[in-house]
Amino acid sequence: MYLLITVLSWGLNFVAIREIYKQLSPPAMALTRFLVMWGGLALVCLWRKESLRYPKEDKWRLLWLGFTSMGIYMVLFLEGMRGSAATEGSILLQTAPIFTALLAAGFSIERFSAIALIGAVIAFTGSGLVIYGGAAGHGENKLYANVLVVVSALCWAYCVTIMRPLLMKYSPLRVLTLSMLGGLPVMLIYGVVPAFQAHWAQIDLYGWAMFFHFAVISGIGAFLCFYQGVRQVGSSGATLYQYLVPPTTMAFALLISHEKPGLLQVAGLVVVLAGVAFATRARYAASVNSL
Repeated sequence: MYLLITVLSWGLNFVAIREIYKQLSPPAMALTRFLVMWGGLALVCLWRKESLRYPKEDKWRLLWLGFTSMGIYMVLFLEGMRGSAATEGSILLQTAPIFTALLAAGFSIERFSAIALIGAVIAFTGSGLVIYGGAAGHGENKLYANVLVVVSALCWAYCVTIMRPLLMKYSPLRVLTLSMLGGLPVMLIYGVVPAFQAHWAQIDLYGWAMFFHFAVISGIGAFLCFYQGVRQVGSSGATLYQYLVPPTTMAFALLISHEKPGLLQVAGLVVVLAGVAFATRARYAASVNSL
């Protein structure tokens, strides 16, 4: 249930981001969302009587998680989405489960089969179709944006991998709230000047509604649901639910933005999901055989 809520929220999130960009720059939006999330999470912690003190043994791990997840990843993702379409971005981010499985195996956190590398190659081929299809006729800027989304997927996979041990010791709410301080320096550098230059009074009700989804529903609610999912099913298992994000995004993009995916985007989605499914099946078989 937690991860399905995340899927629906993040599916709409790609469309919401593109809609907000029509009225607000990515850096200004990122910093504002960060502050709204941080303040909202702190209030929830106080309401739930969760400690806001940093445990000495994990203080720097929490801050590093926030630096990478709420700082570096967010900048890469939002800059990529500046040029990538909603559907393209959601498809390209599906390389995250492959990266997560590889990193989890590399850190000796979870088992992984060598044959699953074939799945990785298939998934990356699908990503190539999406990148090529999106860049066709749009030049180097579109290509650069799509590549940034893939790099953000790698960064997110790393974040998911390192958060699992923390989520086994602390609640998702506490991990998310305490880690955010680590992302503050990145967000200030990225967004403080654009935030002061933004024309806030010109944002209409529709824009604020999309921002509310991005900051509160997707930012607080969906992240907490995802962290809870990682705690329950593991890092690789949780990212598998992202299979459902691209079709959800396609539906929202068609309904809200009238954005129709191209043939290469659809083909790329099928190939990406096939590759990730193949890798997952191989990983599962390897874990069963080792028992």
